[in-house]
Amino acid sequence: MPMTRSARTLRLWLALACLFLAASGFAWKPPSPPEPATCGSLEACVTEMRAFVAAKDPREVKHWDAAKVLVARVLTFDGAQARLVALLADPDRRMADLASTGLVEGPAVDPRFLPQLVAGLDRNLYNLPIALGTIHTDEAARHLVRYYMASNAHSGGSAAVGVGRAGERAVPFIVEATRNARCCDHADADRLVGLVDEMGETAAGAAPGLVVIAQDPSSSDVLAADAIEVLAGLARHANAMAPQLVALREQRPAIADAIDFALVEIGAPSGEIFSRRLRDNPDQREWLLREIARAGAVARAVGPDLVPLLADADPEIRLLAATAIGSIGYTQGADALVPLLDDPRDVKLNWAAADALGRLRATQAIPPLERIAATHWYPDIRALAQRAIAAIRTGAPMDSDTGWAGGYDALGFDDRCGDSDVRVAEPGRRDKLRSGRDDAALKKLGYVATIVGYGAAEGTEPVDGVIHVTEQNMVRNEEHVAEVPRVALRVDGGWLVGGDRGEWGGELLFISDDGVKQAIYDDNIQGLGRIGDRIVAAGGIAHMTLNDGTLLDVRRGSDGRWQAIAWRGLPGAPWDLLRVDADTSLVRTQSGDVLVDADGTMRLAPCLKKKVAQ
Repeated sequence: MPMTRSARTLRLWLALACLFLAASGFAWKPPSPPEPATCGSLEACVTEMRAFVAAKDPREVKHWDAAKVLVARVLTFDGAQARLVALLADPDRRMADLASTGLVEGPAVDPRFLPQLVAGLDRNLYNLPIALGTIHTDEAARHLVRYYMASNAHSGGSAAVGVGRAGERAVPFIVEATRNARCCDHADADRLVGLVDEMGETAAGAAPGLVVIAQDPSSSDVLAADAIEVLAGLARHANAMAPQLVALREQRPAIADAIDFALVEIGAPSGEIFSRRLRDNPDQREWLLREIARAGAVARAVGPDLVPLLADADPEIRLLAATAIGSIGYTQGADALVPLLDDPRDVKLNWAAADALGRLRATQAIPPLERIAATHWYPDIRALAQRAIAAIRTGAPMDSDTGWAGGYDALGFDDRCGDSDVRVAEPGRRDKLRSGRDDAALKKLGYVATIVGYGAAEGTEPVDGVIHVTEQNMVRNEEHVAEVPRVALRVDGGWLVGGDRGEWGGELLFISDDGVKQAIYDDNIQGLGRIGDRIVAAGGIAHMTLNDGTLLDVRRGSDGRWQAIAWRGLPGAPWDLLRVDADTSLVRTQSGDVLVDADGTMRLAPCLKKKVAQ
């Protein structure tokens, strides 16, 4: 669903829905809890179980609560565990599934039932691996890891939960499974990575054995890389292996990339690794900068390579570089951050610079931070500058959360005004078409858009009830849809049109009067207009934790083709761009309404009325 309405508008729709329901006499009620089971004996409960599975599939989520209520009653009787174990071999697969649920809900399974549970694994009973994980023997752990591998299970499923319950007993068998991993697509290693990551510190004992596999001269490069990949899944729990990995890198240069990745994941000093990656993989800079920020202080040696990126042409690279400098504590980068505090190109860059300077305890930045705290046009930046000053002076930690994408994605997300006190003067239909006002005319400018997605190949079998998308089964899918633009702006020789499909993407096109189309920009476009002599497009997305917005300078190049270049970063995702006068436009965003002048100056629009908190 396109995420173009403001949070205020969404709340309005919810309020209207509630009013409708109240007026219609409808009152939503939570689902009633399952009726308690009343069977009076163990065999009577077994009979009730048969009646249950005749009507309901215990694997379906909607029946889980009722199934648990029933087996809880079964477990109140003497001999219940033995009876449930016997039912694992019942000809009715659903009955056996329900019995496995009962074993999970009950006490730890008696080890004498190990053969029956192992036999039940061949039936792929949904909860049985979890029950088997309560048998705390090496033999049970061996069977659990074997089943996890043989069933192509993934982390998060019942097989992984069962191995997790086996705990440290499973570790030798995880190492063995790594050594026996199938060549050569890394699928087994990928699934073992997910398993040890889910187990956390419990699986840390696998680290030495995994390194031994990689060191073994008889191990192929593929197997050695697999072992290192699984080791990386242990993250900081394998940190002690760093010296061996550094030595191994010299011995096995063919797996140097895998070793570098593992060194980063286990928290070893990684600045040189990141410097090399930034140099060798320019197309991966965004991902690498996020990884550098995540690595923190152990990546500090990459700092000199980050400072030049603060002047990069790509606004996202500038933003991520500033965040990374603060996250790794590269104090020598502070002077380069100061000019970014009031860089007019991007308010989020202002935020990232202030946050980084606070984290760096950059005393030389206090005067410019004081100026920003007093004069910046956006309230969140003023407040952050004050917090940065306090952190520098007191040594207290910054309370801003950079997270995966940076705390700047939460700028002003609660909207600044209920309504802005701004009078707009939108062009007429000959010059601009808007969704809701000019739908018929926009429909005539419709085009075919391509939605690209990735998923599991057709025919992929579910494991643990889930179809897992992996590197091995992933395929590219294209869907061609008829798109009616959201907005259109008249230009010489045709129309600029903007499409917005929310998380499914959008585009900016030029459609000439004779029907020829030129793709200009590949992302959602919510608004088009003129500010001074500049044609501007407002684009971005608000979806889940994303709150991105950009103003694009749209113009014809010397070759006559249209192009769109980032001009100004917005505090949040836009949902409209409206003309105020020839030199000013109002951009409505998820993070407040912003007035933008022809020279690029931005300021918050005055509020007609403060929004009332809900």
